[in-house]
Amino acid sequence: MHTPVETPTAVGVTLFNYPGAAINGITYGGVSLTLFATGTTVANGSTAQLWGLANPPAGAQTVTVTFANTGAFFIGGSITVTGSDTTTVFSNTNAGGGSSTTPSISVATTVTTELVIDVVGNDQNDSETQGGSQTLRWGPLTAPNNEAASSSQPSGASGTTMSWTQGGGAAPWSIAAGSFKVAAAAATSGGNLPMMGVGHHKRIFAMPHQCLISPRKRLVQIRNKLIVPGRRAA
Repeated sequence: MHTPVETPTAVGVTLFNYPGAAINGITYGGVSLTLFATGTTVANGSTAQLWGLANPPAGAQTVTVTFANTGAFFIGGSITVTGSDTTTVFSNTNAGGGSSTTPSISVATTVTTELVIDVVGNDQNDSETQGGSQTLRWGPLTAPNNEAASSSQPSGASGTTMSWTQGGGAAPWSIAAGSFKVAAAAATSGGNLPMMGVGHHKRIFAMPHQCLISPRKRLVQIRNKLIVPGRRAA
Protein backbone atom coordinates (compact mmCIF):
# COMPACT_ATOMS: atom_id res chain seq x y z
CA MET A 1 0.00 0.00 0.00
CA HIS A 2 1.33 3.44 -0.96
CA THR A 3 0.14 6.24 1.36
CA PRO A 4 0.67 9.81 0.06
CA VAL A 5 0.94 12.63 2.58
CA GLU A 6 -1.40 14.87 0.54
CA THR A 7 -3.40 14.53 -2.68
CA PRO A 8 -0.93 13.40 -5.37
CA THR A 9 -0.89 14.79 -8.91
CA ALA A 10 1.40 12.08 -10.31
CA VAL A 11 2.93 8.75 -9.35
CA GLY A 12 6.10 7.12 -10.62
CA VAL A 13 7.20 3.52 -10.19
CA THR A 14 10.88 2.68 -10.57
CA LEU A 15 12.01 -0.93 -10.69
CA PHE A 16 14.72 -3.34 -11.74
CA ASN A 17 13.30 -6.59 -13.07
CA TYR A 18 15.18 -9.81 -13.52
CA PRO A 19 15.58 -12.55 -16.13
CA GLY A 20 12.19 -14.04 -16.97
CA ALA A 21 10.35 -11.22 -15.19
CA ALA A 22 8.44 -9.84 -18.15
CA ILE A 23 5.85 -7.39 -16.84
CA ASN A 24 2.38 -7.25 -18.39
CA GLY A 25 1.37 -4.13 -16.50
CA ILE A 26 1.34 -2.07 -13.30
CA THR A 27 -1.66 -0.44 -11.63
CA TYR A 28 -2.00 2.17 -8.88
CA GLY A 29 -5.33 1.93 -7.13
CA GLY A 30 -6.58 -0.16 -10.05
CA VAL A 31 -5.58 2.44 -12.68
CA SER A 32 -2.98 1.36 -15.26
CA LEU A 33 0.42 3.02 -15.43
CA THR A 34 2.37 3.60 -18.66
CA LEU A 35 5.91 2.36 -19.26
CA PHE A 36 7.94 5.45 -20.17
CA ALA A 37 11.56 4.30 -20.23
CA THR A 38 13.50 1.03 -20.27
CA GLY A 39 17.25 0.88 -19.75
CA THR A 40 19.68 -1.28 -21.66
CA THR A 41 19.30 -4.97 -20.90
CA VAL A 42 22.38 -6.19 -19.03
CA ALA A 43 24.06 -9.54 -19.60
CA ASN A 44 21.76 -11.56 -17.35
CA GLY A 45 18.58 -10.08 -18.89
CA SER A 46 17.76 -7.50 -16.21
CA THR A 47 16.50 -3.99 -17.03
CA ALA A 48 15.75 -0.71 -15.25
CA GLN A 49 12.23 0.58 -15.90
CA LEU A 50 10.30 3.81 -15.27
CA TRP A 51 6.47 3.76 -15.15
CA GLY A 52 4.11 6.64 -14.45
CA LEU A 53 0.55 7.90 -14.08
CA ALA A 54 -0.82 11.46 -14.04
CA ASN A 55 -3.70 12.44 -11.75
CA PRO A 56 -3.76 9.17 -9.75
CA PRO A 57 -6.49 8.27 -7.24
CA ALA A 58 -6.25 10.08 -3.90
CA GLY A 59 -5.57 8.35 -0.61
CA ALA A 60 -3.72 5.14 0.19
CA GLN A 61 -3.55 2.90 -2.87
CA THR A 62 -2.18 -0.52 -3.74
CA VAL A 63 0.56 -0.81 -6.36
CA THR A 64 0.05 -4.08 -8.28
CA VAL A 65 2.57 -5.56 -10.71
CA THR A 66 1.34 -8.26 -13.09
CA PHE A 67 3.94 -10.63 -14.52
CA ALA A 68 3.67 -12.51 -17.79
CA ASN A 69 4.73 -15.71 -16.03
CA THR A 70 5.21 -17.21 -12.60
CA GLY A 71 8.61 -17.53 -11.01
CA ALA A 72 9.41 -13.86 -11.78
CA PHE A 73 10.82 -11.27 -9.37
CA PHE A 74 12.01 -7.67 -9.18
CA ILE A 75 12.89 -4.92 -6.74
CA GLY A 76 11.40 -1.44 -6.89
CA GLY A 77 9.21 1.22 -5.33
CA SER A 78 6.71 4.02 -5.90
CA ILE A 79 6.86 7.78 -5.44
CA THR A 80 4.17 10.47 -5.58
CA VAL A 81 4.40 14.26 -6.06
CA THR A 82 2.07 17.24 -5.90
CA GLY A 83 2.19 20.32 -8.14
CA SER A 84 2.87 18.35 -11.29
CA ASP A 85 0.84 18.42 -14.50
CA THR A 86 -2.33 16.33 -14.20
CA THR A 87 -2.30 15.26 -17.86
CA THR A 88 1.35 14.60 -18.70
CA VAL A 89 3.48 12.65 -16.22
CA PHE A 90 7.01 13.36 -17.44
CA SER A 91 8.27 16.29 -19.49
CA ASN A 92 11.30 14.26 -20.59
CA THR A 93 12.70 10.76 -20.04
CA ASN A 94 15.90 8.95 -20.95
CA ALA A 95 17.37 5.48 -20.52
CA GLY A 96 20.57 3.63 -21.27
CA GLY A 97 23.28 1.41 -19.91
CA GLY A 98 26.95 0.58 -19.94
CA SER A 99 29.75 -1.22 -18.13
CA SER A 100 31.76 0.91 -15.72
CA THR A 101 31.96 2.05 -12.11
CA THR A 102 30.10 5.33 -12.79
CA PRO A 103 26.56 4.85 -14.15
CA SER A 104 24.87 8.09 -15.24
CA ILE A 105 22.04 9.42 -17.38
CA SER A 106 21.07 12.93 -18.50
CA VAL A 107 17.50 14.21 -18.78
CA ALA A 108 16.73 17.22 -20.99
CA THR A 109 15.21 19.64 -18.46
CA THR A 110 14.75 23.38 -19.07
CA VAL A 111 13.28 24.60 -15.76
CA THR A 112 14.26 24.35 -12.10
CA THR A 113 10.75 23.56 -10.84
CA GLU A 114 10.58 19.90 -11.82
CA LEU A 115 11.75 16.77 -10.02
CA VAL A 116 13.86 14.08 -11.71
CA ILE A 117 13.68 10.47 -10.54
CA ASP A 118 15.80 7.55 -11.68
CA VAL A 119 16.55 3.88 -11.09
CA VAL A 120 19.84 2.05 -11.67
CA GLY A 121 20.79 -1.60 -11.32
CA ASN A 122 23.63 -3.98 -12.12
CA ASP A 123 24.02 -7.73 -12.54
CA GLN A 124 27.11 -8.20 -10.38
CA ASN A 125 25.67 -7.46 -6.92
CA ASP A 126 27.86 -4.34 -6.77
CA SER A 127 26.88 -1.51 -4.42
CA GLU A 128 25.19 1.62 -5.83
CA THR A 129 25.80 5.06 -4.24
CA GLN A 130 23.88 8.09 -5.52
CA GLY A 131 25.49 11.39 -6.52
CA GLY A 132 25.85 14.15 -3.96
CA SER A 133 22.90 16.21 -5.26
CA GLN A 134 20.52 13.24 -5.28
CA THR A 135 18.21 12.00 -2.52
CA LEU A 136 18.01 8.23 -2.14
CA ARG A 137 14.38 7.11 -2.49
CA TRP A 138 14.79 3.37 -2.11
CA GLY A 139 17.60 0.87 -1.91
CA PRO A 140 20.19 -0.12 -2.44
CA LEU A 141 18.44 -3.49 -2.49
CA THR A 142 20.08 -6.78 -3.35
CA ALA A 143 18.75 -9.91 -5.02
CA PRO A 144 20.69 -12.88 -6.43
CA ASN A 145 23.57 -11.41 -8.51
CA ASN A 146 21.79 -8.04 -8.78
CA GLU A 147 21.59 -4.75 -6.92
CA ALA A 148 19.46 -1.66 -7.60
CA ALA A 149 18.51 1.72 -6.15
CA SER A 150 16.40 4.81 -6.96
CA SER A 151 16.93 8.52 -6.30
CA SER A 152 15.61 11.99 -7.09
CA GLN A 153 16.90 15.54 -7.43
CA PRO A 154 15.51 18.93 -8.51
CA SER A 155 15.76 19.62 -12.22
CA GLY A 156 18.26 22.01 -13.77
CA ALA A 157 17.55 24.76 -16.28
CA SER A 158 20.09 23.35 -18.73
CA GLY A 159 19.65 19.61 -18.20
CA THR A 160 19.88 17.26 -15.24
CA THR A 161 22.38 14.44 -14.83
CA MET A 162 21.75 11.54 -12.46
CA SER A 163 25.02 9.87 -11.44
CA TRP A 164 26.05 6.89 -9.34
CA THR A 165 29.21 5.22 -8.06
CA GLN A 166 29.24 1.47 -8.45
CA GLY A 167 31.45 -0.47 -6.04
CA GLY A 168 33.21 -3.72 -6.81
CA GLY A 169 34.72 -2.72 -10.14
CA ALA A 170 33.28 -2.20 -13.60
CA ALA A 171 30.09 -4.16 -14.23
CA PRO A 172 27.14 -3.96 -16.65
CA TRP A 173 24.41 -1.54 -15.50
CA SER A 174 21.00 -0.37 -16.68
CA ILE A 175 19.43 3.02 -15.89
CA ALA A 176 16.19 4.92 -16.59
CA ALA A 177 15.11 8.43 -15.55
CA GLY A 178 12.37 11.00 -16.05
CA SER A 179 11.40 14.52 -14.96
CA PHE A 180 7.92 15.04 -13.52
CA LYS A 181 6.31 17.77 -15.65
CA VAL A 182 5.46 20.76 -13.50
CA ALA A 183 1.96 22.28 -13.64
CA ALA A 184 1.69 25.60 -15.48
CA ALA A 185 0.93 27.58 -12.31
CA ALA A 186 3.79 26.00 -10.38
CA ALA A 187 6.19 26.59 -13.27
CA THR A 188 5.77 30.36 -12.89
CA SER A 189 5.76 30.48 -9.09
CA GLY A 190 9.20 28.92 -8.62
CA GLY A 191 10.28 26.25 -6.15
CA ASN A 192 10.67 22.54 -6.62
CA LEU A 193 7.93 19.93 -6.56
CA PRO A 194 7.58 18.74 -2.95
CA MET A 195 7.88 15.05 -2.33
CA MET A 196 4.64 13.52 -1.09
CA GLY A 197 4.94 9.82 -0.35
CA VAL A 198 7.48 7.10 -0.95
CA GLY A 199 6.43 3.48 -1.31
CA HIS A 200 7.62 0.82 1.09
CA HIS A 201 10.72 -0.65 -0.49
CA LYS A 202 11.85 -4.13 0.33
CA ARG A 203 13.73 -6.85 -1.43
CA ILE A 204 11.07 -8.66 -3.44
CA PHE A 205 11.17 -12.24 -4.63
CA ALA A 206 8.13 -13.57 -6.50
CA MET A 207 7.95 -17.33 -6.97
CA PRO A 208 5.27 -19.55 -8.55
CA HIS A 209 2.84 -19.28 -5.64
CA GLN A 210 4.42 -16.94 -3.15
CA CYS A 211 6.46 -13.75 -2.95
CA LEU A 212 8.68 -12.93 -0.01
CA ILE A 213 8.54 -9.25 0.95
CA SER A 214 10.86 -9.54 3.93
CA PRO A 215 11.94 -12.24 6.37
CA ARG A 216 8.89 -11.34 8.49
CA LYS A 217 6.26 -10.80 5.78
CA ARG A 218 4.82 -13.15 3.21
CA LEU A 219 2.20 -12.53 0.56
CA VAL A 220 0.47 -15.11 -1.60
CA GLN A 221 0.80 -14.50 -5.31
CA ILE A 222 -2.48 -14.99 -7.19
CA ARG A 223 -2.63 -15.16 -10.98
CA ASN A 224 0.94 -13.91 -11.21
CA LYS A 225 0.11 -10.61 -9.49
CA LEU A 226 2.55 -9.19 -6.97
CA ILE A 227 1.32 -6.48 -4.59
CA VAL A 228 3.94 -4.02 -3.37
CA PRO A 229 3.25 -2.77 0.17
CA GLY A 230 3.85 0.84 1.20
CA ARG A 231 4.30 3.22 4.09
CA ARG A 232 3.83 6.89 4.92
CA ALA A 233 6.88 8.98 4.09
CA ALA A 234 8.92 10.27 6.99
